[in-house]
Amino acid sequence: MSEENSRYNALNKSFIDIRFVWMIEQLLPIMLLFVTGVVARRLGHGHSVALVDFILYFSFPALILQKMRFAQIGFESIKIVLFAWLAILSGLLLGWLGGRLMGLDRGRLAALMLVSALGNTSFLGFPMIEAFYGEEGLTGAILYDQFGSFLALMILGTIILSWGGGERASMTTILKRIALFPPFIAMIVALLLHGVRFPAPVERLVEMLAATLLPLVVVAVGMRLSFGALRLDVKPIAWALMVKMVVVPAIVWMVLKIGGGAPWSGVIVAESAMPAMVMVAVLAMRAGMAAELALGAVGIGMLASFIVIPLWIALAG
Repeated sequence: MSEENSRYNALNKSFIDIRFVWMIEQLLPIMLLFVTGVVARRLGHGHSVALVDFILYFSFPALILQKMRFAQIGFESIKIVLFAWLAILSGLLLGWLGGRLMGLDRGRLAALMLVSALGNTSFLGFPMIEAFYGEEGLTGAILYDQFGSFLALMILGTIILSWGGGERASMTTILKRIALFPPFIAMIVALLLHGVRFPAPVERLVEMLAATLLPLVVVAVGMRLSFGALRLDVKPIAWALMVKMVVVPAIVWMVLKIGGGAPWSGVIVAESAMPAMVMVAVLAMRAGMAAELALGAVGIGMLASFIVIPLWIALAG
């Protein structure tokens, strides 16, 4: 029996090693794209504004149309979404608390709240989840991302960014901005056309545009990120990373344990631990508001994720 256990443990370890190598293979191109953006800026080709506009008006809406039209909703799916919002609201509260204690101005406080709350649950989350949990786990990750992270970005992100910019916009104005936000329009269209397939050429166009999102976003972040400029934001960036990648997933993990666990526990904890969402940095760049803080949290979080996320996956099981 002990010999059989030894063989089982050896096979299980080999399988984990294979998944880890596969995950690194998936994430390494993302890091190289990031470096490409940094090199482009060094060479005087940092045209991040044009990339950001293309992302917001074409790439991001296309991804939403592609993913949300076929998302399946059930009882366990609702649990995933509820835990996503627990993580998001916990991050917002802790980000706000830390920013207030540091005496940040409104713009930097808004950026800190968003990078503490919204995670990179698709660009980094999807390959990591698929590597460790397979296609079944990826389904849960998509639900967490679409009905948690993306929805919060479109609604809470718009409101908080407007507030952070010092605007005294009325609720009508804010709602109008949300309604006219291209990714939000894409989400509504995707829900109205749930399960509907477009003609083949249109499907192909949507697929091609959606595929541009990851490379363009990561390159745009690399173009704008300057590590020398991060000295002013060391404390808020450190706070955001601790909240987003340590404290929030610990809260989610403890609630899951108290509740007796769930079929999607590992996926939920891993997604809650993902570093700051790159689209927060994109919106901060577009608004010209505390962009370095957001970019720093995204860039350093990407590097930290290679160590932190596998640890949470090992803990959550």
